[in-house]
Amino acid sequence: HIPGPRWRDETHEVQRWTRLLGTEGIPADSRALQLARPTRPPAVSNAVIVHPGASAEARRWPVDRFGQVAGALSASGYSVVVTGSALVYRSQPEALSEESAIGPETPYGVSKLAQELTAAASGLPVLLARPFNHAGPRQLPAYASSAFAQQIAAIETGRREPVLRVGNLDARRDITDVRDTVRAYMALAESGAPRRPYN
Repeated sequence: HIPGPRWRDETHEVQRWTRLLGTEGIPADSRALQLARPTRPPAVSNAVIVHPGASAEARRWPVDRFGQVAGALSASGYSVVVTGSALVYRSQPEALSEESAIGPETPYGVSKLAQELTAAASGLPVLLARPFNHAGPRQLPAYASSAFAQQIAAIETGRREPVLRVGNLDARRDITDVRDTVRAYMALAESGAPRRPYN
């Protein structure tokens, strides 16, 4: 079990994150969202990651707002990395590369492909990332790998019956450590070619 506030789908992201900060002893007011400047310099000083889309309605922005944000950041000299998804590819038994056939098989994959095509057609020098699923420390139990880990930890400590509850196990996924994913985003921001997708 990871300590923190209970997850509620209906909670707006602003309240969700200020509550999470509060549980860690970091003062946060949902009416004052200014962030203090970090005390150490960022690894990449002129990069911003834009992550459009979300399954929860409280986290959704209109498509044109993402475009406005990316355009303003780009015009201000920032490298803008737009995160998409490897779910834009057609399923295949071999390892996927950037040259693999496009053919999303889920509504989410279709939406990520549409987002990527819109970003590429914008004329902005955006960098396009197609990450695979990622997992890491403190990930919410809404995701399979963290849900499995939390159940196993509860079983091992006697807080839960020894039954692992899972969903569809037919899906195949590549999973990347979130820290490696962030390092890849930073490398992409430093040396990627605009409007070319990267896995």
